[in-house]
Amino acid sequence: MLPNSHDLAAKLIHDVGYLGVYALVAIGNLGIPTGIEFVIVTAGALTTLGKLPGNAFTVGTVAVVGELSGAAVMYSAGYFGGRRFIARYGHVVGVTKTSLERVEHFFDHYGRYAVFLARFVPFVRGLDGLPAGVAKMHPLKFFGATLAGSSLFCYSLAVLGVRLAKQPTLAAGIERYALWALLIPLGVIVVVLVRRAVARPRS
Repeated sequence: MLPNSHDLAAKLIHDVGYLGVYALVAIGNLGIPTGIEFVIVTAGALTTLGKLPGNAFTVGTVAVVGELSGAAVMYSAGYFGGRRFIARYGHVVGVTKTSLERVEHFFDHYGRYAVFLARFVPFVRGLDGLPAGVAKMHPLKFFGATLAGSSLFCYSLAVLGVRLAKQPTLAAGIERYALWALLIPLGVIVVVLVRRAVARPRS
């Protein structure tokens, strides 16, 4: 039995179609947990079951647009207002000018890789745009890396949903274990890169 939140997401997709997919994915990229992985897999499965028009490509495309929309909001917030906010109130949460410079240094050197990998890590996916914007990461680099990571992530999950609909007996095991087997190593890589960049003294 799926959790209530998953039931609600599935019902929303069934009732309003791709608008629901787009909304849930976009909101999930604002740091609000909406179960993006489940949403995309469910939508892919519904296309196979004839309950949603289109196919895996359609689902993946709508999901990618949702990811880009949410990422654009977070990036813009960081780019246009984040630095002023941190300069004024950062000391309250322990963010100093030095730590901000380290973040900028990190995104100057590793930004594209971090943004790409963040697309595969729950919760981090919805937050990476904010520090990237604060660090003034070039928009083309940020959105290019976001598009690349989101495309691989979304289309893969959409195809997985189609496969699971055709082989329902495999669904429970794959949903429970396979995704985390991919996400945990990627999360470790991101953490290691961040720690190395923050610990490295500026020249």
